[in-house]
Amino acid sequence: ERQKTKDSVAFEKLEAKKVRDEAAEVFAAAEKKLEKSESLIEQLRAEVRTLEATKERLQAERDAALREAAAATMRKL
Repeated sequence: ERQKTKDSVAFEKLEAKKVRDEAAEVFAAAEKKLEKSESLIEQLRAEVRTLEATKERLQAERDAALREAAAATMRKL
């Protein structure tokens, strides 16, 4: 009976270790996914900043072209 109890305890300890190991693997995989997601988010933020700068530049070019066209039209009048 004592041996059964010892075996039972040993088995439960082994099972608990397996569960801990599996949980550690799942946690490590989740951390990797999180790091990858954070990296992608930062890349997207950088792309947004680039697009915003491009938009501002194009708006400035458009405004300059409109002013130039208006000035040319005024000269013709």
